[in-house]
Amino acid sequence: MAASEKNGDVVKASALPHGKAEHVLIVDDEESLARILGRLLHSIGYRVTVKTRSTEALEVFEQDPSQFHLALVDLHMPAPNGIELAARLHELRPDMPIYIMSGFSDALGDASPEELGIAAILQKPVTRETLASELRKALDRQSGT
Repeated sequence: MAASEKNGDVVKASALPHGKAEHVLIVDDEESLARILGRLLHSIGYRVTVKTRSTEALEVFEQDPSQFHLALVDLHMPAPNGIELAARLHELRPDMPIYIMSGFSDALGDASPEELGIAAILQKPVTRETLASELRKALDRQSGT
């Protein structure tokens, strides 16, 4: 994970926007993808908690919602699905950015992300550069920097 290809250019992890030890909750029922996301975010300075079941993620989150700074939630998961989980997380921490990850461009149907308490939808497959940039922008906006 030291470098990735994008349009023929090599982007090193050190060139990506980095975390400042913020804690990110990753929820994706595709275990390999969840692990990859976790390793990527850890490599650029984030603390991560990875869960492959919505129910487990919600349980950990409910124990101490203040420990998390941002959540990445897959849309298509067994109950509760990503929208339902995001709504519950938003209910507990309305100030925390929540990103839905989906391979479908019309993932929310007619609803807007704002109506659902979601910062944005990240289209899968998401590049390292996009992920690192989006998370840093959201966290900087949240902290006012």
